[in-house]
Amino acid sequence: MPSQDGSINALWVAIAIIVAIMIGATAGFLSWHGGQPPPNAILTGGAAFSGAVLLMFVIRNELALNSQVLGRSVRACQERPHYDV
Repeated sequence: MPSQDGSINALWVAIAIIVAIMIGATAGFLSWHGGQPPPNAILTGGAAFSGAVLLMFVIRNELALNSQVLGRSVRACQERPHYDV
């Protein structure tokens, strides 16, 4: 099972990078098309790329943390002894 988790993480990283590249390229193009000089447009695209990657990894970590907490609470409820009164 660890290999499956590793492949899922690699897939998540690949999707995050591809989406961030598209966001950065779009931001850079729109900035350049809006009249910014090319160096400023490149910096704008790079900032958008970095922000998108950071946001996606924060979301991924929060989802992973929430699923671990939920899994522990479900297991704790299942392991609790039940007494018939």
